[in-house]
Amino acid sequence: MPMPHFGSLRAQLHLLCAFTLLTAGCYEGISGSAPAEDAATPNTNEGSSPESISEDATSNPGISDEEAERQAYQSDMADDAWATPSANLAIGNRPIGGSPPIGGGVGNPGSPIRAELVVGPRTPDSVRLRYLCGRGQNELHRRVEGSTYRRHVGIQSCGAAMSTYVDSNLADGTQYCYRMKTTDSQGTIRWSNTVCTRTMYEPYRFNSLAMNDAESTSMLQNFDWRRTDPVYTPTDAPTLWYMNILVDGPDDLQLLRSMGIHAVDLPLFPAEQQVFNSNLHFARLDGKPAGHWVYAVVPGPIYNDIRRQMIERLANQDELLFQAFVFRRIPTTSARAWSTSTARPSPLSYTYVGEMGLDYNATAPRRCTVRNGLRICTLRQEIIGWIGRKVFNFVADLVETVVEGVRATIGRIARLVKGEVDLTIQFDLRNSDPAFGGADEPMMSAWRGTQIPLNNLRVHVYQGLAGFFGHTDDRGRVSLKVAKGWQGKICLELKNNYVKLLRFFTERKVCVTNFPSLSQTTFVRSRVSNRYVNVLAQMTDAAEYVRAVTGRRLPRIDVLAGPGATPFLAGTYSGDARRSYAPCLGRLPNISINLVTRSLPFIDVAAEVLEFFLSVDVVLADDDTRSRGVGVHEFGHTVMCDMMRLASLADADLAWADLIAHITAQTAENEQTYLAEAFADYITMQVLGGTNYVVPTGSSYASSGSTQYCHAGEDCLETNYTESCLPGERCDAFRAQVRRVVSIMQDAFDNLRGQTTDPTDGTFWTPDGSNILKLNRAVDSVRSDEPFELDGPALLDVFERWSDRGNLLRERHFLGAFKDVLLESGHSLDDICDMFALHADSGRCPSYIRSLTAAPGVGERPPGSSNTRSP
Repeated sequence: MPMPHFGSLRAQLHLLCAFTLLTAGCYEGISGSAPAEDAATPNTNEGSSPESISEDATSNPGISDEEAERQAYQSDMADDAWATPSANLAIGNRPIGGSPPIGGGVGNPGSPIRAELVVGPRTPDSVRLRYLCGRGQNELHRRVEGSTYRRHVGIQSCGAAMSTYVDSNLADGTQYCYRMKTTDSQGTIRWSNTVCTRTMYEPYRFNSLAMNDAESTSMLQNFDWRRTDPVYTPTDAPTLWYMNILVDGPDDLQLLRSMGIHAVDLPLFPAEQQVFNSNLHFARLDGKPAGHWVYAVVPGPIYNDIRRQMIERLANQDELLFQAFVFRRIPTTSARAWSTSTARPSPLSYTYVGEMGLDYNATAPRRCTVRNGLRICTLRQEIIGWIGRKVFNFVADLVETVVEGVRATIGRIARLVKGEVDLTIQFDLRNSDPAFGGADEPMMSAWRGTQIPLNNLRVHVYQGLAGFFGHTDDRGRVSLKVAKGWQGKICLELKNNYVKLLRFFTERKVCVTNFPSLSQTTFVRSRVSNRYVNVLAQMTDAAEYVRAVTGRRLPRIDVLAGPGATPFLAGTYSGDARRSYAPCLGRLPNISINLVTRSLPFIDVAAEVLEFFLSVDVVLADDDTRSRGVGVHEFGHTVMCDMMRLASLADADLAWADLIAHITAQTAENEQTYLAEAFADYITMQVLGGTNYVVPTGSSYASSGSTQYCHAGEDCLETNYTESCLPGERCDAFRAQVRRVVSIMQDAFDNLRGQTTDPTDGTFWTPDGSNILKLNRAVDSVRSDEPFELDGPALLDVFERWSDRGNLLRERHFLGAFKDVLLESGHSLDDICDMFALHADSGRCPSYIRSLTAAPGVGERPPGSSNTRSP
């Protein structure tokens, strides 16, 4: 478990910090762009003049700007074609309604003393207000950005309920503030609350079917991210917007695709393709090249997040990564979600997108055909879409949610249009480790003796752009209703209750099976042999073992695996390179790491940067993902982390930091290092019947990874190893110490009572004629050469006693804790000493075991000191 060697990460950190995950909703507030002087607050003083009343920046105090914007969009949704799609995603909305009568009328006698105002939806040239008149004569006063309040209109008729007024013919992107003046029969003047809002900016849009130099140049000269608005997009069916995006080259195109944006060089619609000229898409400004325009389908939440980040970069005077996202006029009426919207952009119709066979992020050569005299070009690819195309995944969580929403919506429409069939998938997990026969053999759980199921995994079934999603049951089976008449692909999201496998910041997904066009109820058995599924399954099997044996359900761990882990793997030491390791920083931070990282000679970045990039529990080398043993061993380290933290967060924090500070030197003198590796090997032996650092008696070296597997009937770790290697062994002083500690733990816990969860000797396998390991649990080598048979839950007690003794990993603390637990379970000190003596070259019991009291050592708690437990 070595720590990694880092190169310079300045460039990666700069890019990652430039983009932040969207954490709250899909809408942007409007008050942030409004000048502070335009704020207005209600005033309760009667008879005040309008100019003397202070202003409040928000129209609905008590809720966030994002929530106010959402409510404004959703109120009167049938009246606002720009902001709100229809319920069925395809039919447009009627235009904004008319204004209420104006004049100098008297309020309803049942109305409140003061009038009330609420701001509603807005467009580039109008603001919708809802009002409740005050008791008396009512007038609406308005303040335009940069001016003072003036009487705007009189309100003639007032009802008991809220009425609506649309203030139209306004300037786009301009702040407007409103309040009502009520004059009662005695001449007393009372003012309502004040509401302020900004009209939307007139959206930037290309209207011509073909790109032309004049339109392109004008857009480059005028486009300003700060004069744009977020688009409306519901969370259950994110809107899709047709745009032109200015890019610098292929890298930008790939970056867009990695963000869940369908970006290609060819327009979508036949009418555009007829007049398409690629030479006109190269943009120039002042005679100099400024990039080229690509065509894109952009999910609404992705656009909103990019827009927000570009505005932030402008405010910080940082370089823009994207110069312009410009809406395009949709030339086909049936392709518009809001069919009546002609003056302003409309999102694309899901029905149209689904039926046109659009493939996200198509990269194959363009294909052109002639249909009814029209030349139509399309781009096709296998439907992997955006899966596997993440770069640094700076909007990864948002991208995943949005693209799944797009696919699910298309899936619902496809089932309605094409009909639906039932698809049942049974996943059959096979080995990726050649030591166990590879894909020809089922992946078996050694400690259970049964095949490992792929349970509780999210399944993605893709048919074109349509997506269907479900979870596997306890047997590794899922049933879904999919579209009839389409072939498809079956993929797995590698995350369950115990393990999340990361590509970088997002969980890894793998596609495992294709299926043909379906016309009836179908059952598919998917044989899965994939290195990353292998890692997930083996660590899940280990987590279930720990839960079954100790009763402790481990929190889910994050595992960085594959090529994305390569920059963070351990550097060369002891002749080995590219080593996997367990930083144990995924679930809880380790503040003590900051005390030790600068002392490590191979780390050339700040401790905070190190912790940022290594906020995972395991970093697994790609070569180790095929091996069953390496993953279980690294999982064993996370078990130790968790049990330490359960005993004491403060002690665990310091002990693990101390371990990291000394992890580069694997020598017999570093107790914390060989104790940690011994514990991980003990877990590996119990779960899988193998060890990484130890070459036990009667074991074979696997061809995949660095794991040795005990053979059924052999002594394995029942041998009473000492701190020295035996003559002729493949061994060194460090590995000898690891082996000795594992055999001590084995002696303390081994028992056979006929239960699946019994601590065993790990002799589960027998090689066949091809040296393939076959499961064989019939012969065991557990011996009764010591009177100890601790149960699994006692392992938690060991860490409690460790924390009582000290806060570092040392033999007197950790192995001394075994003595304490054995004493508490009723065993005599003599028996305990006899067992420890079997594992000493001298044949004598260590002093910290023999004595009931001893002077504190390094990191040891003085007798009688208190220790605050973790909750």
